[in-house]
Amino acid sequence: MEKIERSSWSLSSYLRQYAGAWLLALCILWTPAASAQLISGLTIEGSTAPGIVGEFASGSQFSWFHHVISEPGHSWMFGPGSMGGIVFGTEQPMGEMGGWYTMYNQPAVLFSAPGGITIDANNTIDMSNLRLSQAWTVIDLGSGSGYDTFVPLVSDISLLGVGQNGWMINPNGTYFLVYHSVGLGTTTTSTIHLYGSVVPVPLPGALVFFLSGMAGLLMAGGRKGLRRCPS
Repeated sequence: MEKIERSSWSLSSYLRQYAGAWLLALCILWTPAASAQLISGLTIEGSTAPGIVGEFASGSQFSWFHHVISEPGHSWMFGPGSMGGIVFGTEQPMGEMGGWYTMYNQPAVLFSAPGGITIDANNTIDMSNLRLSQAWTVIDLGSGSGYDTFVPLVSDISLLGVGQNGWMINPNGTYFLVYHSVGLGTTTTSTIHLYGSVVPVPLPGALVFFLSGMAGLLMAGGRKGLRRCPS
């Protein structure tokens, strides 16, 4: 009767012993998390609706634009555009970032100028290139607005002060964003409330290839680490 015994130390046995741990560690390191390097964009959720008098709660689970001429102001819900939301670092013409909606009985839509909306290593979003088209008139909601264009990541947007920007990521991957800017006139203001999901950056192709190779070595090591011996 034959016996099967494990061979002495070899490279294959080493790989068999530790490759699984390496793979697990790499998967943990590359699991999508709330860091700028792993976020490629933000989805936008909501629906197209006519103007609604009043203001929704900041944590409303849809995206909306609030415009103040005199309190309480007017708010409009809108949904995703053809790209589903914000793609960081990408210029998004009208209809790609957010969907069209009716604002003061005129067509309106958000879009971004060349360079697009960006995010840095500190998870701060820069809205410098954000624009609004309303009745085919372009309003600079970004760098030309005179308002702060930076939206920092915060722990709780409900704690923001009046006029402060901020965004937060929930444990389930959804986010809320609040951004203040100029309105349609010099004495008016606007606030953009975005809601949706964080879109993680896909694993780089080189890393996928590396993980596949490690899995292959693990399997090969399992076969070579055993040898048959006579009884």
